Amino acid sequence: HSTVMDSTNSTTGWQLPQFRSYQFDTVKDMEDVYLIPSLDCGVKTGDTDPAHPLYKKPIGERLANAALYAIYNMKTENNALAPMPESISYEGNTATVTFKNTASGLRMATGTELKGFELIDENGNATEASAQLNGNQVIITNASISEAKGVRYAFYRSAPNTIAVS
Repeated sequence: HSTVMDSTNSTTGWQLPQFRSYQFDTVKDMEDVYLIPSLDCGVKTGDTDPAHPLYKKPIGERLANAALYAIYNMKTENNALAPMPESISYEGNTATVTFKNTASGLRMATGTELKGFELIDENGNATEASAQLNGNQVIITNASISEAKGVRYAFYRSAPNTIAVS
C-alpha cells in the first residue's frame, strides 16, 4: 500500500504496523493461539507507552478468559476472545468492517470519537477517515476518495487516543 506515515517506533526502531500484522497473521494460522490486545489499557490510564501499559490487571483478565474458553470450556468464544474482523464490504467511499467476538457490540474505550482509521483508495493511497460504531460493525468513510479498497487501523506510530473494544 502507500508509504507508512511515521511508522517507526523511535525507542525500538521497529516497524510497529508490520509487527502488529505479523502478530495477527500468526493468530490466524495457529490453533489455540489467541490475540490479547492491550492498547486500550494504556490509553485508559494515560500511559506514555500504550503497547505496554503499567496497569496489567485487564490484560491478566483477558488472558484468563481466553484460557477459560480454550482449555476449560467455561466461556464462549463470543465473551472470552478479543473482537476480530470477520468480513468487510465496500460501497463507494465507505467500508464496513463486521467483527466477531463482540458480546453485546463494540463500544468506545474512552472519548466520543473513533480515531486511527484510514481508507485505502483505488490507487493504494491511505487517507485518514472518520469511523462510527454500529453494533458489531465499524463504518469507515472519507468523502475525499471515490472508491474504498482497503482499511487500516492504528497503522502509524501516533496510535489513536480513542479506540473501540468489546
